[in-house]
Amino acid sequence: MSLGLTQTQAHSLPDSKALLTLNSTSVELEFHTPYEILELAFKNKINLASPNCLDSLKNYFLTHISISDSLGSKWIVTVSRIKSQESVDIAIGKYQEIQVYINLRPSDAMSLANFRLHTDLIIHQIPNQSIFVFTKTSLSENTNVQLGVISVNIPTGKIHPLKISLQHHSAWADFKEMYYLGMRHIREGTDHLLFILTLLLPSCLQVNNKRWSKFGGVKRSLLKLVKILTAFTIGHSITLFVGVLGWVKIPSQWVEVTIALSIVVSAVHAVRPIFYNKEVFIALGFGFLHGLAFSQTLQEFKLTYLDLFSRVLAFNLGIEAMQFFIMAVTMPWLLLISKAAGFTSLKNTLAAIISFCAFGWIIQRITGNDNFISRLTDAWLVFSLPLLVALLFLCLLWIAISNFLIKVGKQKGA
Repeated sequence: MSLGLTQTQAHSLPDSKALLTLNSTSVELEFHTPYEILELAFKNKINLASPNCLDSLKNYFLTHISISDSLGSKWIVTVSRIKSQESVDIAIGKYQEIQVYINLRPSDAMSLANFRLHTDLIIHQIPNQSIFVFTKTSLSENTNVQLGVISVNIPTGKIHPLKISLQHHSAWADFKEMYYLGMRHIREGTDHLLFILTLLLPSCLQVNNKRWSKFGGVKRSLLKLVKILTAFTIGHSITLFVGVLGWVKIPSQWVEVTIALSIVVSAVHAVRPIFYNKEVFIALGFGFLHGLAFSQTLQEFKLTYLDLFSRVLAFNLGIEAMQFFIMAVTMPWLLLISKAAGFTSLKNTLAAIISFCAFGWIIQRITGNDNFISRLTDAWLVFSLPLLVALLFLCLLWIAISNFLIKVGKQKGA
């Protein structure tokens, strides 16, 4: 990158942003600024692959940030990570952005809610730039509230600190928020639901000559359904905690690809039994993968160890509550239609449609590009609830027609 950017050109680039997130013992500050703006203020080219450059950048940020408060706390400021990524601005389009993650930790936790942020980052060299300071309205929402702007006072040339007042949610409020986030995540996580629903699709049937045959009875079917759901729950609960702790790290792209693949495997099993009486182990194994995907949602919150257990527990309980609700709605009609004549054709048709959708997701997640199938699937799934109601109606209609045809056939035979 060239250092030939002028003050006038700098004015055409977006201003810097600082996003504050309040934790139980510290404040996380995410600083976002255009790559070229930081180079101009830093007075050097930036190469994030160079350890020396990274150290110099960290020193730059530590030199230009300090915190004070009315309680006289000693604040420890540390830079944990610096990265670059492409961003988009409505006015100028795409540009490269530097993101710096900074931890602000006071000696007295009472200072967390109210303090003064002293910084002249960027604006000490580029006075026509400003720093817009925001805070998140809640843990689970992406909406932010602006706290103020740090800029150069043109008449005096001074840069005044910004008074920060952050709201500390109660532990119960945070717990409820994470619980509802878990519910929303499973409700909107269509691939997770499709996997478990597809795995359950043939679970009420028995096998004869390596093919699905007749209904296995209400008691046996209910027991099998509960075992499969319990195994899936245990699997994803374990890796949800392990993933958030960072003990297992698998690239998110391949986790998502494997989840789509798990849907295809379940759909094949729905057509022809490939792991009959082993569904519990399959649900447990793929549950591990789905848990890693769930954990990626919580990793975005950068939870401290003090917050970790209660919030992960709340998130997981939310997942289980929504999963239980969906299964409670699904199980009765699954038991009902499994008894019906013609269920095999219905089951195989649904499995083929689900496989079609899953293949589109696999291609999309490997290539990183949408395709006709994934776009069509996403468009359908916007109406997932009406589709589920419509599917239930069609299944009941299928049962009525099948039973009517059987009755007519018997009358003719008589």
